[in-house]
Amino acid sequence: MYKNFSQLISESENVTVYLEEAHNSEFALLGGICAIVFCVIFPFYIVVYRTNRQRERSTPIFPIIKHIHSTVVRTYFLLFGCFVIIIISFALSSMLLILVFLIAILSAAYLVMVSKVNHLLMGILAIQRFGICFHPRSENYLKITHETLNWIVAIGYAYFVLEKVVSFWMYFCEFEDVKVFYMFSYISMHLFLLISALAYIPLILNIWKTSKHLKSAQLHKLQNHIMCQFLLIIASKFIYIPIFLFNGDWFAVNEALDGYISIFLIQASYLVCNHRNLKTFFDSIDSRNVCKLFCCPFSKGSRVGVVAQPVMRIYSTNVQ
Repeated sequence: MYKNFSQLISESENVTVYLEEAHNSEFALLGGICAIVFCVIFPFYIVVYRTNRQRERSTPIFPIIKHIHSTVVRTYFLLFGCFVIIIISFALSSMLLILVFLIAILSAAYLVMVSKVNHLLMGILAIQRFGICFHPRSENYLKITHETLNWIVAIGYAYFVLEKVVSFWMYFCEFEDVKVFYMFSYISMHLFLLISALAYIPLILNIWKTSKHLKSAQLHKLQNHIMCQFLLIIASKFIYIPIFLFNGDWFAVNEALDGYISIFLIQASYLVCNHRNLKTFFDSIDSRNVCKLFCCPFSKGSRVGVVAQPVMRIYSTNVQ
């Protein structure tokens, strides 16, 4: 146990070496592009969400949309705080780099937890939509209320935190089965995601058949956000598989990538999930207060006016 702990401390003391290696031109360019995209998309996501919030409040899946939105906002505030701490640490003393290293670990752990809980929610929602779509009488039993959502989120965070604590405890105590435990939990979660994603295939076909003649359904498919986001996350896991093949710590790399990629895909899928959101997004780009949008996306003046359209309740059990 002490051997592993001292090894962790020595790695934190050598953080300056990792920072120097990060100056590699290719990684610096890629990291810079990702950081710019990560920062640019956030104000537009906030503006589109705030523009649609009143309209979407009455939809059955709004509690999940609201929770995911809250996790995105908290993540950006956390990353901004970490950035400020890093700048202060470099300005004051290099001894604070150990603190920066610990903060980076905690931030990565938070992103991992948020990513896993969001994946859990999307998987549960996919199964719920599948059940309601093909067995409408089950709606009363599968309905997700605010209270139910809070319980699911609390249990999800408790489970994943406990899982992480157990894996770290097994690692520091030098248990030989720590990799088996980690692999079992990893594969179990991804099997759940895969099964949930497959449930969307008949759901998509059913929605297309029942709502293709409804003009308003094409403009206001809030469930497309969850569906698009979920399928993009599944696809992203296959995209960065080559990274795993050339990295011995691919489990850790996968979790770190999931944390950042999920936050980006949440926003991107929401902006393009339907015609109305996409129109609001382009209107916000063309609006004159685009500078104010980037400076303070939460202000009321940053909202983009859109023409109110009648919304049909397409979220009944017969069409979802």
